[in-house]
Amino acid sequence: MPYTHSLLATALWGLAFADWNVCDWFCVKVLGRMTEYADEPLDLAKAISAWRTAKPLWQRRASCVAFVNHAKHGDSRIPGLSTLILRNADALVRDPERFAQTGVGWVLRELSRAEQEAVIAFTERHVGRLSREGTRYIVEKIPVNQKRLLALHAQRSGEQKRRKHEAVR
Repeated sequence: MPYTHSLLATALWGLAFADWNVCDWFCVKVLGRMTEYADEPLDLAKAISAWRTAKPLWQRRASCVAFVNHAKHGDSRIPGLSTLILRNADALVRDPERFAQTGVGWVLRELSRAEQEAVIAFTERHVGRLSREGTRYIVEKIPVNQKRLLALHAQRSGEQKRRKHEAVR
């Protein structure tokens, strides 16, 4: 069965999902379970992942949060899911909205259990874009020595941003 993006779905995301609580419940309890029991779970995951560029914030957030319970298994249950999660995170990390950033942080925290090196590399690449809150979520399951290195990267990135800003003035 092909999964398609519909106008009705877009309308629902814009109207029915008005906060993170409803969005996250729907993602974890409905979308995550649908993915788990789908005949072709990666096909459904790809359809959900396409939401990373949707207009409604909660629909964009869902492109990450729907996979929170699957992320800790990496590709072992759904081959190709880790790459999809990182692609979604790459899109959402560019979104300054708090709940887009925390969605990235939450799913990457879980993915770090299975794909720690990939998550650390992602975090290093995007340290200048990640919010403090999103970063705090990501590093929660990462060993202390790696957390320190990431904190140093973040500090240097912050200093570079400040210098650029001062130079523009």
